[in-house]
Amino acid sequence: ALATFREANDKNGGEVDTEIWVLRARMAKGELDAAFERVIELESEGRGGVGVQYLIGVARYEFGRRLELQGSPQAGGAYQEAAAYLKDVMASEGEQFPDGWFRLAASARWMGDMETASSSIDRALEVSRDGETLGLAAKIRIARGAGLMGAEETRPAGVRAIEQGVRDAREAAKAMGSKKELARQQADVHLQLGVGLLFLERKDEAAAAY
Repeated sequence: ALATFREANDKNGGEVDTEIWVLRARMAKGELDAAFERVIELESEGRGGVGVQYLIGVARYEFGRRLELQGSPQAGGAYQEAAAYLKDVMASEGEQFPDGWFRLAASARWMGDMETASSSIDRALEVSRDGETLGLAAKIRIARGAGLMGAEETRPAGVRAIEQGVRDAREAAKAMGSKKELARQQADVHLQLGVGLLFLERKDEAAAAY
């Protein structure tokens, strides 16, 4: 994909509308820091418009994920910036950048903006129902449902959200299969499944999930 985008960008004379895809592919390939430097150059030059805003959002999400895995408290700042950029981009250009929905949902969840996380994960599931997306959906719906169950008037909606989260977790586990390299993700999904089932007071099933 990167080779094809570079060829297209050369034929296009290096215009930003094709360069953004070269940079996006470089990020996906693991060249996050170098690609982000170029993105910031484009932004400082006032070029690129919404495409550059999208790249900043994606990059900040990836930085946040990296920092989170390192246990760094700076992850929150990166996720907050990612959510801010992607929320504006996806509101106007969601069809052009469909992979942004997952990253917006994940960033918004991290920041506690469950309304944005919930609406964004619905759009992300329209793009892909792989194990990772379904796993995130389970986390968002169970957390949102737990919050709604705190008040009597919203309890039925909370139960429905958790029931959907439980279904998402089961589907995520099935989608991931039994590959050893996905053992950590499988454990996380079953943890979410256990949490959801416990909220629903299905204790035997929750114990099996744990």
